[in-house]
Amino acid sequence: MKPWPWKFARSYAAIVMLLLLLVPSGVVAMAVPDAAPGALAEEAADSEPELHRFSVPADLELHEERWYGVYVGTQKVGYFYESAERIDGQPPVVRFSYELVTGLETDSEYRSIGAVEYSAKPPYALVRSRDTTQQGDKRTETAIERDGDVYRFRQTGGEGDRDESIPGLDVTLGDHLALDLWLRQPRQPGDQVRSLDLSTAGGGVEEVRYRVLSKEVIEIEGEQVPYYEVDVWFAQRDFSLLFRVREDADVLSVTLPGAMEFRRETETSAKDTAQIVAWFPVDEGAEPGATAALEQAARREAIESVPEIGEERMKQAAAEVAAAYAELYPDLDVTPTVRFATKDEVVAILSVELERQLIARMDADTAKNLAEAGARAYADALLAKYAFDQGEILVLEDNIRFMEHGSGFPLTSPEALRGLLAHEFAHALDEHRHGISEKLLGIKTEDAVLAANALIEGNAQFIARRICENKGWMAGFEAFTEVIGFIPDNPDLDAATRHMVEIITSAAASAYYQGETFIAALHAAGGDPAVAGAFESFPAEMALIYNPGWFLDPSSRPVYDWDLDRGLGPFESRYEGDDWLVQKVSAARPQLEVAFNMLPVDDVAPVLDGLMQNRMIVAQPKANPMSGIALAGLYEFNDRETAEAFLKLQDRTSRKKDELMAEGETRIVDAQYTLLDEGDWTGLHVLKQVAVADQEVSVASVVAVHDRIGVEMTFSNMEIPPAEMVDLVGSLLKATRGETAAEPEIVEPEPEGAGH
Repeated sequence: MKPWPWKFARSYAAIVMLLLLLVPSGVVAMAVPDAAPGALAEEAADSEPELHRFSVPADLELHEERWYGVYVGTQKVGYFYESAERIDGQPPVVRFSYELVTGLETDSEYRSIGAVEYSAKPPYALVRSRDTTQQGDKRTETAIERDGDVYRFRQTGGEGDRDESIPGLDVTLGDHLALDLWLRQPRQPGDQVRSLDLSTAGGGVEEVRYRVLSKEVIEIEGEQVPYYEVDVWFAQRDFSLLFRVREDADVLSVTLPGAMEFRRETETSAKDTAQIVAWFPVDEGAEPGATAALEQAARREAIESVPEIGEERMKQAAAEVAAAYAELYPDLDVTPTVRFATKDEVVAILSVELERQLIARMDADTAKNLAEAGARAYADALLAKYAFDQGEILVLEDNIRFMEHGSGFPLTSPEALRGLLAHEFAHALDEHRHGISEKLLGIKTEDAVLAANALIEGNAQFIARRICENKGWMAGFEAFTEVIGFIPDNPDLDAATRHMVEIITSAAASAYYQGETFIAALHAAGGDPAVAGAFESFPAEMALIYNPGWFLDPSSRPVYDWDLDRGLGPFESRYEGDDWLVQKVSAARPQLEVAFNMLPVDDVAPVLDGLMQNRMIVAQPKANPMSGIALAGLYEFNDRETAEAFLKLQDRTSRKKDELMAEGETRIVDAQYTLLDEGDWTGLHVLKQVAVADQEVSVASVVAVHDRIGVEMTFSNMEIPPAEMVDLVGSLLKATRGETAAEPEIVEPEPEGAGH
């Protein structure tokens, strides 16, 4: 059984698609803890110390040069270099230089080079800064330089040229070295200080809070090295970095929002993407910045507020469930070992299971990386898991206690424990009867993965319900079943995060709720033999899960006028080859209801009632799936009027998002709408600039209608001109109708840089 910790909601759509690729065998739920990171930041702000301006000591020593490998998850994507030196001149200055390069040896290589200079004499004021970023033919230059009593900020390229004065820019060398100077004295967890920092991108001064989260020790080349974990919070931009810093202020690691980490390495190692350095556990390194450390603190506090389950209570519940199974299934041995397990154990087991599943759909390296990422994600979310190879049920007590705190459901009660174990025992029963772990290895499409997951989880729910009804344990069964789709109110979630939580929850919950409905329909039609037939030949798509009659009698399935898979062909051909991760699925009604949940239900329901079929394809760069996403969807409705109503819903939803996402960690800062009329189809082109913390990405979309067909197309953080999108929509419609046409001339799409 697996709940969803709220932190996954902060990830991008790539995380959703990644997790849909995997079948970990459990129960998905959602709970958002009361103490979200935003609330923690506000709490910390209430007790912030007064602003401290650091003096530059006479014995100041500069750190020369440092190199860092840049990682996204487990993959190295580039390097970062920094140096410090004294420069004699008029005036003499201390210069800090840096270079950031990602996307090495690719067409989308991103490079940022710059320097900041401070006077080497009192009052150590800022002299100048410069920064140049380059990606492809896009170049942006910014500079700050003292001009008499004021500073001038100049920018060329990027979002447009700027030239303006900055009065009162009071930032010094002492401010720049605040963390180094502060750590010259021994610090303890909870110690904090507030200082200033220069924002070179915007030309201003920003307040920064440094707070020691913990003191740890790591072994490096046989040496025990003490270090601090320091939360560095930027007040104006409201985001954090997690610094791991030696006691001598030498930085070992910096984790950035968006799952990027800088790890201290040699120059040779940093520039070699094949050399992977892991000073710290990978799952920690993949967390989104120091916000993750705050989340972990909130998580620990939540866990400790709920009583422990304890070994004795767990063994008692396991014995009762084993006895209940023996009564209903006397001829089958379903007595797996039940024990508490650590997160690391579950990560190791899940990594093996998931990699074996994924290898049928992608190359070995990609399968391994995605399996490891999925295992780390699920390890924080699982309440319990049946481990196929080991024949054990692994119970994660901390996760159960955390979910009880977040949801309010009594998950640690004896009744809930019996219900939870009844579900996991069902997985053991199905493995014994059907060999499901082996059957999962041959699945080759994402839609079939979703259907298999629904079959497996739905049957586990069906059997567990039967067991619990027979033993009078329904209160416990209902407790963990209700938590599957539960999303509590949390004022700290912005609109974008809340919407992502709802999408993830809906996608996950459908496997359990709709899966059980599918199993119940099969059982009603043909009893256990009909269910066994489904395990013998897995349903190939989620459409069959939502329409069990089609699975039981394929001839009852409607024959549609439009071939949506053929229609997606021109889009799919753009992303052929080893560089892209491509998935094709159909969206179930619950997911579509979530997509339009910003609008009144009475406006949405008639459109979805008229939807006959849909098909979607998603492509992401394999090297860095979170760097960009391309999506195309085709929808067939029962009449033209409903298709046109679909277009209006898309337009209204998009504008509603502009309104609700004007503020927050993920916010829409600009949106441009253009009506399209191409003769045989009409539509809308939308171009938005979306800010995530201090980064901005472009999101281009087209929604269109032809006859009874709706088209949806989105490119996030990918270059594509509007005219090319228009041509591509026309190609999809022609292919859907079975017409042939010359392929539009296209520019090979590549992800844009993520900024810095």
